[in-house]
Amino acid sequence: MSDASFSDEDLTAFLDGEADPELNASITAALDTDANLTARLASLDLPIAAIRSSYDALLSEAPDLPEEESNAISDRRIWPWAFGTFATGLAAGFAMAAFLPSDAPAPSEPGWKAVVASYQSLYGQSTLDGMNPAEDESRAQLAQVSAAIGLDLSDLPAPAGLRLKHARLLNFKGRPLAQLAYQREDGTPVALCIIKLANGEAKPMNLETLAGLGAANWNAGGFGYLLIGGDDQQKIEPEAVPFARWSQSAT
Repeated sequence: MSDASFSDEDLTAFLDGEADPELNASITAALDTDANLTARLASLDLPIAAIRSSYDALLSEAPDLPEEESNAISDRRIWPWAFGTFATGLAAGFAMAAFLPSDAPAPSEPGWKAVVASYQSLYGQSTLDGMNPAEDESRAQLAQVSAAIGLDLSDLPAPAGLRLKHARLLNFKGRPLAQLAYQREDGTPVALCIIKLANGEAKPMNLETLAGLGAANWNAGGFGYLLIGGDDQQKIEPEAVPFARWSQSAT
């Protein structure tokens, strides 16, 4: 099976230890011969260096295997999920580490979009239920965030079906990051996150899946934008379009 046969959702499930047995076996077999698949997995911001270090430490503390069992296991093909003491999610990461050369450079740290996606994945259907700010409170929150990131958010559009529940200031590697928390009518949490970019390069809208969530990202006016939430990718694009149009002239 080729690299293209697996979607990002398939690979994410594999790395998270949530793939069904058939998918898990297919990806495992494909990794033996498909270098492109290995590269795709490595590009998902998996902290291979840390995993390799943790894996080595765990192996050094594990009891010795009986000689006949030890001889049956290849040093380069030890699959961590064979050890019941390893958590399932980490096991998939350890397996990936076994496929990378020991002298491979450590991957860069996750970017701001990956960090936001991980944070947003913790939101549930009821997370924002108790947040019902009055209009003047919302304006005050937006003003505070606007001042911090250097972008006026007072005239943000209000896409149909989304209700603004909270505007807060987060931080990514010392840079202010705006998070505007919205809620769909069915309770699904959706976030619009904005960060000032170092290079300011404009990029058109790109639809993708991050941490299992539908997402749309683009760059405009020196800022990076990410709208993310829910598992229905088809809902994200029409929600993102008004924000993307607004961003073209935002100051």
